[in-house]
Amino acid sequence: MEFFKSREKFLIVEILPGNRAHGLFLGVDEDRNLRFEKFLRHADLRKLVASPARKIEEKKWEGKHLFDKRRRVIAVADPLIATTIPVPMELERALHLQAGKITLLELEDLIAQAMKKIFGGCRAEAAKRIGSEEINTVLVGSRVEGERVDGISVKDVTGHAGKKIAFILEFTFTRRNVFESLTELFSSPEGFYFAESPQAFLRVVSAVRPLPVNLITAQEGQLPSSLFVLQKSGGKGSHDGYPVLYREPFHWHFDSLFGDIAAAFGVNREVAAELYRVYAKKKMSENVLKYFKRIIDPAAERLLAEVERAKISGPVYMDAPYVLPFALPYRHQGALFEPAPIEELLKKFGFAAEFDRNILPPAAALRYLAPFFEAYFDKSRSEINQRLRKKLHWLAE
Repeated sequence: MEFFKSREKFLIVEILPGNRAHGLFLGVDEDRNLRFEKFLRHADLRKLVASPARKIEEKKWEGKHLFDKRRRVIAVADPLIATTIPVPMELERALHLQAGKITLLELEDLIAQAMKKIFGGCRAEAAKRIGSEEINTVLVGSRVEGERVDGISVKDVTGHAGKKIAFILEFTFTRRNVFESLTELFSSPEGFYFAESPQAFLRVVSAVRPLPVNLITAQEGQLPSSLFVLQKSGGKGSHDGYPVLYREPFHWHFDSLFGDIAAAFGVNREVAAELYRVYAKKKMSENVLKYFKRIIDPAAERLLAEVERAKISGPVYMDAPYVLPFALPYRHQGALFEPAPIEELLKKFGFAAEFDRNILPPAAALRYLAPFFEAYFDKSRSEINQRLRKKLHWLAE
């Protein structure tokens, strides 16, 4: 089941801390040509999504009719305010039912019982990840993936006979203020795509890169950085080999690099950051470029030392406000830093796009197109997942 049809308009929202958001207004024609219409930075989240949610057709932004028809909203959230927790489940059917085929009602009942047992622990872990109180950590999504019956992978467990049912149950949580800003969309009967940004990015990239694939989120200033790894689950359990998103702290940030620059030039960190931008654009003389490189080499070495500590292997992507202190592609042992494979993914999914750097440069496009591709090819819209979405109110409060 597709999330949308051709010739539709979309608002792709990246939700940031502080109830702020970036928004990409995107159009798609019947030939899957993507049209980048407008990109808004640091908008108020409530105001940004209000018009699509209320079906306003005549709203203007800077004199332009952006809502000439209703837009579908696709949203991803920064990992500091939303997180997804996968839980491997293996459930044994009642003895008197094992000879018969699994029904949707039986499956729904088994999942409901399992959710009630594990929900509290998952919510506590989610609250810890996003730095929120449990009472203000809200479940906004759940879905079943990787279904198996007696160890055999199946597209849908219903209609099969067997003793044990196994699957990955994914819970997505966000902060209450984000949930309240998007209440109308979450309650929409036609569906609303919402995900944690790193998960959407890595799932899409895995369509053209072998696992594992890695994403480092390096925030501005002293905000913590994180490493996200999409890789096959290990062990001998029923879900061995199923792609799972792992995360851990990544102990490096650009502020350490700016500290080295600030000390070398006797300036504050804001000026150091601006000098780094000039250096990254190579708008310096050759002698100054060489001198600058010697200054930032220690920070680059610290970055690579952290890559070694984390034992990163495979393709590595950076979600960061600045370019890296080395040119891409860059290989360090088993890790390959490379630009986001946007052209490969457009070809893979059958889309075409003409980028306008004044709206959104190609280097930044995938963080918005990844959730768009995920929504388009959403494989979680099975009947059981549709029912789970309708029953989120049991656990959402």
